[in-house]
Amino acid sequence: MDRDAIEQFCFADLPEDLGRLIFQSIAESDRETGLSCALVSRRVNAWVEPILFREVVIMSDNQLSNLCDRVITDSKSRKSQDFLALHVKSLVLIFGGFGKTWDAALKNALTVLKACSKVDRLALPGYGFRSGDSASGSTTQTFREFVAGANLSPRQLFIGGALFPPDQQHFSCSIFQNVTHLELPCPRLWDRWDWDGLRYLTNLTHLSTFVYRGPVGLNWVSKTVAMSPRHLRVFIFWVGPLSTPPSDEMELIRDGAVDPRVVLGSIGDSHSSVPAHPYTVFLCYEDFTCRKYSLQNDHWDFWTLAEGIVDERLQRNLQVRCLATLYSCHVFNPDYAKKAST
Repeated sequence: MDRDAIEQFCFADLPEDLGRLIFQSIAESDRETGLSCALVSRRVNAWVEPILFREVVIMSDNQLSNLCDRVITDSKSRKSQDFLALHVKSLVLIFGGFGKTWDAALKNALTVLKACSKVDRLALPGYGFRSGDSASGSTTQTFREFVAGANLSPRQLFIGGALFPPDQQHFSCSIFQNVTHLELPCPRLWDRWDWDGLRYLTNLTHLSTFVYRGPVGLNWVSKTVAMSPRHLRVFIFWVGPLSTPPSDEMELIRDGAVDPRVVLGSIGDSHSSVPAHPYTVFLCYEDFTCRKYSLQNDHWDFWTLAEGIVDERLQRNLQVRCLATLYSCHVFNPDYAKKAST
């Protein structure tokens, strides 16, 4: 194409479908550039906003308030009422505050959850809640009842037990029924969960737990695995500075002696603070707390890392059993072993 043709070319000359694909590809590959593209025109905005809203990460009360005021409750917003329900697939919702600020944050969080009712991946740690509290007010009670009710059906869920009413920390709550990947941060050993109910989660294939404080160890892991559904594929047992088992027990857990599906997860300040080991997955404490990795960074996909460890163990165990069978046949029936080896 010569210089004159280049100088005369403008975006409007492109077929609309091609222009849409270009802008959507930009939004897919780089969120910051996608946000700039959304300001080009109303048409381009309509193309890229559904992509930009696939993953919503709320890390502060201000972000929470802005989402409510500018997108959900703003009467001047051009978005349809079901825009977030249709397009938000992943939601990280972290908020806090005290007194009136806490009450306002709860109301806004409830508004966001209602608007994103079809979310597929949900991280809702509930750091500001205390599991021992009774419903301290109508807003708290309403929020907890919404979470425990049949309003959300995520496939991947990171959720704190304190979000539930004290008498409803069990896995029969509707929010768990479609879950395949479940992460449970536990402030204390066993917390208040009715762990025996895990076996009834028919879709659950991946489970992880992290006990912040307490004498966690081999017995705790064994009990949890025993209470999990038989079709569970991976169980990640996270340990931190205040919840590290005795060294001999940690080696057994790490090496899969409890169950080949159990993988040891380590949480620290940095990769250099934890000795590398092929059967351990690692996360920085900030990444674990904020959950950003679960949405934005493929290299933090610890589930895939854990699956690789489990698959390697199962393959190794199968090889050991085959060799043991051949050896047994060779000892008791040499002719059979010779045929099997050929």
